[in-house]
Amino acid sequence: MSIDYTESLQEIISMTDIWCGADASASDLVAASDMALRVKSRAVAVAPAHVHIVWAWMEGKGTEVFAVFQDSGICDPSKLAPEIHAVFKKGADGVILPWSADIAGALLPVRDDLFFGKKLFLSAFLGNIEPYGWAEIFNILKRVGADGIMLYAQAAKKQTDAVGRFYGMLENIDTGFSPKVSALVDSPAVMESMHRLAKRMRPDIAENLRFFIGHRA
Repeated sequence: MSIDYTESLQEIISMTDIWCGADASASDLVAASDMALRVKSRAVAVAPAHVHIVWAWMEGKGTEVFAVFQDSGICDPSKLAPEIHAVFKKGADGVILPWSADIAGALLPVRDDLFFGKKLFLSAFLGNIEPYGWAEIFNILKRVGADGIMLYAQAAKKQTDAVGRFYGMLENIDTGFSPKVSALVDSPAVMESMHRLAKRMRPDIAENLRFFIGHRA
């Protein structure tokens, strides 16, 4: 995604990271890695099968590589730990897993050992979550000791859809609980609105807010 950063968006450019879909080719991944280094992104998110390609470019450069799991079948305890261990061996600095009670239950027995020195984010589709649903999500985040939450906020019908639901999230975060928040967003206007909202409602969240931008070759 190519973004024309206006003056009002200059603060946000330093908050952007790179996202590569599971259908990315090897050349796409190399291009995305090059872009991440040029714009000094803190993270690149890729499919588990692509971790080794991106890691070869990111090693020692200070940009983290996250493996994104989107298959709900990963919640099977017999598959979860081996799959995560495999991407860590390939160089991943962390993983992004779908949030669910099943995944939380599968993670708990292996959380401390498996994620030693690594990061865990749980993901949620922002458009699917009503205000009353956040309590369960935050309970699971705390239960598994997640480092943060990754929100799929792209393709909203209207800007107000994503921003309004983000407001609902900020309003329902427990006092004293400050998870790191990342969001996959396809609109600069939505990024700006979400950032301003976080600064006003939860400055502690705004300090670590990051936006993933889908890479296009």
